[in-house]
Amino acid sequence: MMKKITYFKQTCILVLWIPLVILLFRFISDRQMAALVAGLGFLLLPLFFFGYELSKNKMKSWLVVIGCLQFLIFALPIFLLRVLNWGIAFNDLFFLGIPASSLHHYSNVSYFALLGVMCFKSYQSWRNKKRQLES
Repeated sequence: MMKKITYFKQTCILVLWIPLVILLFRFISDRQMAALVAGLGFLLLPLFFFGYELSKNKMKSWLVVIGCLQFLIFALPIFLLRVLNWGIAFNDLFFLGIPASSLHHYSNVSYFALLGVMCFKSYQSWRNKKRQLES
């Protein structure tokens, strides 16, 4: 059984990953290597949250749905594009006819949707805990 990690902690992880990715690109001079490290985070975070939800038998959770979409439609294809086309500029790549830059843009939107759902789940959890304490 996985140790309990609250939705609030998961939200904090998602929020903190954003400046960490910015710092990766600032301090790792090789942009492809920075993208590789950042991409691993964008792959592993949704998988971790998905696994945690599965451990609680919450397959129908919005978090699971958006996490799967983030992983399968954006993070994995972008990561594979970068790795399988090493040495080629990211803006020159396409996935199923979609420019990599467009895919990256929609990935950002999806990430913030995941973050929004995580914030909502965090609020719900806090509210439920507060109600339990009051009763």
